[in-house]
Amino acid sequence: RGLVLLLIAAGLFTWAYGWATTAWKFVRETDARVAADMFAFSSRLNGRLIKRPVEAGQTVKIGQILAALDDRDARIRLEELQAEHARLVAERDEYDARIAVVQHRTRSRVAVENAKLAAAGALVDAIKYEFDYARREMERAQKLSGQGVMSAKSLDESQTTFLMKQKEMVRSRADVASARARLDEVGAEIEEVSILERERATLERRGSEALVRIERQRVELGDHVIKSPIDGVVSKVFVEPGEYVQA
Repeated sequence: RGLVLLLIAAGLFTWAYGWATTAWKFVRETDARVAADMFAFSSRLNGRLIKRPVEAGQTVKIGQILAALDDRDARIRLEELQAEHARLVAERDEYDARIAVVQHRTRSRVAVENAKLAAAGALVDAIKYEFDYARREMERAQKLSGQGVMSAKSLDESQTTFLMKQKEMVRSRADVASARARLDEVGAEIEEVSILERERATLERRGSEALVRIERQRVELGDHVIKSPIDGVVSKVFVEPGEYVQA
């Protein structure tokens, strides 16, 4: 009997000790509620769910992937935009090269044509002096011939010299006009540079717009992956991989 009483007493002590320890460490309430912040995460896009690596009751860390949508179309679109931007950059570089070539050519031609124009102008001045002298000599010969002082042969020679100098004068003035015309052509090429620069500016603007579209597409591509913004515990999931979800 003593042994039985001792065993009963030991059992009661063990139970009482466990109850007291539990009551000391934990709070018990029959109608208790768990207070917590609840967050619902959903997709900003329409698409097919291909991955959902979390389950209800699972603890997650900030930045951990909760779900992922099929992003193949978005990646292809991003590659298309990047290819378009690369094409625009290549076209802009081509315009840079063309502008540089035209500028170099026009600078060289301006220098050459200015030199030719200066030489033609100097030649006109020189021939004009000779032309005026030949004209005066012819007029003097005509006067002397009329007085019977100069022979007809000398008169013919003076007239021939005058006509030769007149032709040279006409030719030299034509050379000046040609040099000026060529300078006008160079001016047209300079205007071509302005046109190329305006077209290049248009390409530069289109390239900037393409960069904006690329950045927007990168954001959309990132929206195909839903990550946890906080540390927490998954309360409930509502979709399964393979389902098509709406934004």
